[in-house]
Amino acid sequence: MIRIREPELSPLDNNSVWDAWRKTWSEDEWLLAHTPPGYWYDLVNISRVKRILQWEIPPDVRLRFLELLNGYVRDLLTLEAMQRVEPACDTAMKMLDEMNSLSIDDKSRLMRRWNVIATFVNLNPSIIEAIKLFNYRHNISAVA
Repeated sequence: MIRIREPELSPLDNNSVWDAWRKTWSEDEWLLAHTPPGYWYDLVNISRVKRILQWEIPPDVRLRFLELLNGYVRDLLTLEAMQRVEPACDTAMKMLDEMNSLSIDDKSRLMRRWNVIATFVNLNPSIIEAIKLFNYRHNISAVA
């Protein structure tokens, strides 16, 4: 489980509250914090696409969604990591639907917030399991 932090702290604050909170991170929280936030959004979108693929959709549309999933595989995000992500649950889909009215910039800013990704990860723990399969060129746990 990823803890929600209140108030929303920033590592840029460089204050004692942030430092004290950071020292209490679990292994999963540390891993999430050291994953570039752009990948957070990718993993959540992968879970959304996998949910959509469970619906009855025409074959040509299904193929486009499968091609979209394939496009997420790059750099750190391995094929195995993409495959590990489970489909989004009803609550996550409702959250994502609420975000549809936002601009891409606002969606990106929102998805970089710790409490937002923590909520998605707690709803779908396979996101953390996928991050553990990322293609880090070194053992990330050795950096901790």
